[in-house]
Amino acid sequence: MPDFNELMREKKGDSLNRVFKDLPNDFLAAMIEGLEDADVIVPGRLFAGDNGGCVVGVTLRVIDPDFQGRGRWSYRTKRKSIKKAYWELNKIFPSLKTLEEVFDQAVRVAGHYYSHCSQKEISTAVGKWFSIEARTELMIREMNSDWLNAIVTKRQLAPTADL
Repeated sequence: MPDFNELMREKKGDSLNRVFKDLPNDFLAAMIEGLEDADVIVPGRLFAGDNGGCVVGVTLRVIDPDFQGRGRWSYRTKRKSIKKAYWELNKIFPSLKTLEEVFDQAVRVAGHYYSHCSQKEISTAVGKWFSIEARTELMIREMNSDWLNAIVTKRQLAPTADL
């Protein structure tokens, strides 16, 4: 049986990286927090449980804390797609629908290879993988940032002492 992270990177890594490139740092940070704090991660449902749902749903709950499960938002929790539930937001960030689709596809791929695991285990594992990949994307962005380049340039220009 293939290693889970290797399998996911091979099958869905390119798609996920393309989507991440279009998302701002704050959104990726919120996604990491949402995935790590979610009580349940489920493909195909924007919101589930007290603070769970799909990858986009848990992220939106971090961005807007009013999305705390059932109650006055119950009519929205029944909607499955980010495109239907938040049409205006999707116009601003069209990659959210793609992110939702990549998550759902990754769960299906993992389910195919790990058919002995429950849907909940597979969804949770894919959510953790998304979180890891988002952290990696943020670190790469930080390493490519101007402030780091300025420090490296200063060190390269600094005179060295001859021994």
